[in-house]
Amino acid sequence: MIKFFRKIRQKLLAENSFSKYLLYAIGEILLVMIGILLALQVNQWNDEKKDRQIENTALLNLRKEFEKNIMNINRLAKTRLKREDEYRTYLTVLDNDTIPPEEKVKRQLPYLPNGYLNPTNTALKSLMNTGYIDKIKNDSLKTLLIKWTKDITMISLNEQRVLKASQEQKEYLKKHIYQPIVKQKRREFDMWPGTSLSKNSEDKNKNSRASLIQDIVFFNTLSNSLSELYRLNSYTNYMRNKAEIILKLIDKELKTRKVAIEN
Repeated sequence: MIKFFRKIRQKLLAENSFSKYLLYAIGEILLVMIGILLALQVNQWNDEKKDRQIENTALLNLRKEFEKNIMNINRLAKTRLKREDEYRTYLTVLDNDTIPPEEKVKRQLPYLPNGYLNPTNTALKSLMNTGYIDKIKNDSLKTLLIKWTKDITMISLNEQRVLKASQEQKEYLKKHIYQPIVKQKRREFDMWPGTSLSKNSEDKNKNSRASLIQDIVFFNTLSNSLSELYRLNSYTNYMRNKAEIILKLIDKELKTRKVAIEN
C-alpha cells in the first residue's frame, strides 16, 4: 500500500502537476487521520469491553459476598432479638410489684450475645484498593458499596459497646453471686468439661438473688445492657436492609447485562 501511494506521488511530481499533487497530499493526510481515529476508536472499544468484563466479574464476586453477609446478619439478628426480648421480660418482671419476690428469684438471668458480624469483604476491599470500584457504572450501587465499609466500622463499634456492657454485667454479678467452678474430668485437648455449682453455693445464691432484685444498681446494670443491645439490633437491621438493597442492585445490573448468575 505504501509503495502504491509512493508511485502516485512520483507520477504527479514527474508530470509537474502541483495542484493535483497538493490535492492528493491532502487526501492522503485525511486518510491517515481517518485511520488513526479508527484505530483509537477500536482501542477505546476494546478498553470498554475489558472494563465491562472486569465489572461483570466484580459484580458476581460481590453478589456471593453479600449473599453470605445477609445469611450471617439474619443468623445474628435472630439471636440478638431473642436476647433483647429476654432482657425486656426480665426487667418487666423485676419492675412489677404484683409479682411475688420468690417468683422473681426463680427467673433466669438474661445475658448478652457474644457473636460478631465479621462480614466477608474480600471482593469489595480488592475493588477499593485497586481503584476498580470506579469501573462500576451504577452510581447508586457504587455509593452504597463505598458507604458499606463505613457501616461495617459503625456496627463493629456497637458490638464493642455491647461487649463492654456484658463485661460490666459479669463483673457486677461476680461481686454478688457465687460463680460455678470447672468440673474435674479427664483432660482432653480442646474439650471443656463444663461447670457446676455446689448445693451450698446454690442456697447462698438464692439469698443473694433475693437481695439483687431489690438493688437499683442491678436493675440499672441490666437496663444499660438492654439499651446497648437495642442500639446494636437497630443497626443490625439497618445493615441487613442495606445489604439487601445492594444485592438487588447487583442482580439488576447483571440481568441488564445478561450475565449468567450461578446459584
